[in-house]
Amino acid sequence: VEVQSEEHLKFLIFYIHSNPQKHFSNCDFRKYPYSSYHAICSGKNSRINRDFVVKLFEGRDNLIEFHDQMTEYKKSLGVFEDDD
Repeated sequence: VEVQSEEHLKFLIFYIHSNPQKHFSNCDFRKYPYSSYHAICSGKNSRINRDFVVKLFEGRDNLIEFHDQMTEYKKSLGVFEDDD
């Protein structure tokens, strides 16, 4: 897939992070232990280029908010199960 823009890259990052939730019912990707989402959001040592991703989203809080908003959107479409 050729990345068309920074906005496209953000959606691709979310797509990768959310794969467990899409493929395993009742699996919140934010709690999935093998997701790179944790490595990006935490301060722990990682091989992932955390600074690049955080900068792309203009901060860690924005990255988390984007993922939360996209998750709610996917739930509203019925793509993700609602955990309520």
